Amino acid sequence: MPYFLQLFSLILLVLLSCSGEEITSRSDRPTANKARDTHYQMGNNHLAARRYEDAIAAYEQAIFVDSTFAPAHSYLGNAYYKSDRKIEAVAAYLAAIEIDSTFIPSYHNLAVAYGQDGRYPEAIALVEQALRIDSTAVATYRFLAFFQKEHGQYEQAEKTYERALEADSTDVATLFALGSLYRLLGRTPEAEATLLRAAGVDSTDVDILRELGLIYTNSGRYQEAEAALFRALELNPAYGKAYHNLATLYSIQGRYEEAEKLQERSYELAFHRDRAKHLEKLAIPGPESGDAEFETESLSRHFQLALSYAELGRFDDAAGAFDELLERDPGNASALSAAAQLHFKRQNFDRAMALAGQLISLAPDQRETAAALYIAGFVRAKQGDLETARANLGRAVELDSSLVDAWLALGNVQTMRRRLDAAARAYRMAVERDPSSTAARYGLAMTHARGGDLDGAVRALEKLLELDPGSSRARGTLAKIRERQNQR
Repeated sequence: MPYFLQLFSLILLVLLSCSGEEITSRSDRPTANKARDTHYQMGNNHLAARRYEDAIAAYEQAIFVDSTFAPAHSYLGNAYYKSDRKIEAVAAYLAAIEIDSTFIPSYHNLAVAYGQDGRYPEAIALVEQALRIDSTAVATYRFLAFFQKEHGQYEQAEKTYERALEADSTDVATLFALGSLYRLLGRTPEAEATLLRAAGVDSTDVDILRELGLIYTNSGRYQEAEAALFRALELNPAYGKAYHNLATLYSIQGRYEEAEKLQERSYELAFHRDRAKHLEKLAIPGPESGDAEFETESLSRHFQLALSYAELGRFDDAAGAFDELLERDPGNASALSAAAQLHFKRQNFDRAMALAGQLISLAPDQRETAAALYIAGFVRAKQGDLETARANLGRAVELDSSLVDAWLALGNVQTMRRRLDAAARAYRMAVERDPSSTAARYGLAMTHARGGDLDGAVRALEKLLELDPGSSRARGTLAKIRERQNQR
């Protein structure tokens, strides 16, 4: 499961399910049904303690007593979801909505389930429906913006965050999310200003400090970056991501020994966190897990070591670590995906293609499959097999419409196939999902020019030059197209 959805499911399925708050829908008002309420509370207690099978049994008993009690259906869905029984979870959420269309947590949790499968339009529709029930809920606005961003609808996400801030201008989570979006879009001054505004509300939020550290690093303001990341680690000495970012900063500065030590600390923290989750999922008691625990630890260590080598630019060592891991665990989708992308970026296309083919045959989650299809399509295009490349890239963007590089590659392939309308559509999709992509804007301009739409080409190039005033290629092409305009 992608990290952002793990995070959201954790927040929703624990906080929404197990807090002591009263949820003001018609189904949750006090009634005289003591037996139902007893089973329901037992389910909540089990869910909070991560005893998911016991939670399922308790919620089912509550529903047996009162099948019209929507919260029991909704939180039964949470227990199913955390047990990896996704189809049953969706059915439970839908039942809860049918019983009580005002019970907002059901919309939120069903949206998470859809989002995990890449069904972002359906997730967005659900959250919009929740907002029609309660238009003042700041958290629901954030939810909507999150799914809009994941779907590549950056402009809509920005507007939604702004609506949330109209309701509560000091909401730290919204300010942080909006600042992160600005950083993603390359709007650094706005990102910094928004995050500093968030830090003014809560100066102890380590995520804000880390995000500021990233902005300062990317801007070459290394002392400020180091100070922000150190402050985050003072507040939370177990914050693995801050160690990772500080290691990256030191690598940029050539402080490699310090960087390696910090990377080791980062991966040590990540390893223990991921190992705990793995053992919990398999119900393996830590001290008595024997060989299974050792194997899990060894494979995880190889994976983290490979990533560490890649981060530090030691690509041969990274490739060797991935190869060793895959010898022991050939079906490790995460390792196949990371290794394929490593070889692809280093232009070892044959090896990348072989790994991508293995990954596609495993049919892992949609995003990993889409990434593999993108690699396969790109390599096929370089080999001159444009039809297969088009098919691979088309399937990639079907599975993950936020994959900007795949849209861009598809535009290039369609251009080579002289399908200019199809190329323009692909470039537009790339621009919608990443407005800062100058490559997509240049491709769009060239399809306009080749199709005779010189005005459209000029507009695309002018916008590109706003983003990258130093692009001599765009400036030269614009001059030539304007010459053609003058000759008409």
